[in-house]
Amino acid sequence: MAGSISAAILLIAGTTVGGGFLALPYVVAPAGFAPSAVTLCGIWLYFIAQSMVVVELLCNVSASTGRSGVGITAVAGDVFGQLGRVVITMLIVVLTKATIVSQISKAGTILSPYIGPLATAAAAVSGGGGHATYVMGCAATTMLMALVVFA
Repeated sequence: MAGSISAAILLIAGTTVGGGFLALPYVVAPAGFAPSAVTLCGIWLYFIAQSMVVVELLCNVSASTGRSGVGITAVAGDVFGQLGRVVITMLIVVLTKATIVSQISKAGTILSPYIGPLATAAAAVSGGGGHATYVMGCAATTMLMALVVFA
């Protein structure tokens, strides 16, 4: 699926529809239905336009270079050189990690009443929780993000 239109669509859909975006209707509800609906539709149109610009850029670079599956970091490398590629890659890693952390945090607050006994069991299995568990979680998350970005 790498380099296909469906892969580009899934990538954009996955990165633009996050936990914060799904919370927007709740946040703008006090303004009333009509202003909220107009604002959300405007935001949606902006995201669609921005997504199409990114997809067009990636498709044009792929066509001009003859490489399939060109990503944002490869385009950054072509435009800004190796240093630009590293900087853009690190920004993507930070953005993706922050998104994952915020979504896991929100899921934890929603699901905590239901998974209390499981959390206790997981802490017991992982050595009682604490700093070691935190470090293992950070290392696992960083390795997964590096795998996604650099693979």
